[in-house]
Amino acid sequence: MMGTSDVLNEEQMVLEDIFRRTGLRFRYLASIDRNDRALMQRILPIAREWVASASKEMQRDLYMQFLTPFALPYLEDIVQWAPSVTTRVDKELFTQILRVLVTSKTARRIWAVFRTLERTGLDFMLLARLARVASVSDEVVEHILEFLRSVAERIEHGELVRTFAMSALQEYSRLRHPKVKEWFRQ
Repeated sequence: MMGTSDVLNEEQMVLEDIFRRTGLRFRYLASIDRNDRALMQRILPIAREWVASASKEMQRDLYMQFLTPFALPYLEDIVQWAPSVTTRVDKELFTQILRVLVTSKTARRIWAVFRTLERTGLDFMLLARLARVASVSDEVVEHILEFLRSVAERIEHGELVRTFAMSALQEYSRLRHPKVKEWFRQ
């Protein structure tokens, strides 16, 4: 495992590479504005190149750069990286990256990848997004309904929903799919 100074040195190497190739200087990777399309078009190819050689600690910082809709051209790279992440935080990060990249054209691919990944506490956000895309909606809703049925069982056994499912229920309650609406009516 790398120490903090090793990670900072590695980050400086990445930042120096960004500076050499773009003329842009940043103090930290986290200070890069992922909402700036032109900037991300320059940064993402560099981040992509560094992922393969970076330490696990640095990879998270690099992956974070892809938490933007402007990472869409890198979907296949992201999909290839996703199964290799091992920490809970990284798995949740990938769930969020995939959520941001859901479009009518990517939904089928993202749904297929999601089914191969280990579950995280933030899956509901990705599932709710996928459920809004017609091409995968019915399949995703079946997955959501399984979760909702398990919630109902746990409630029947006396568990308080706020301790385990409040955020997911709030997100799912906004879905307009008839089966989900019916579950909430009951």
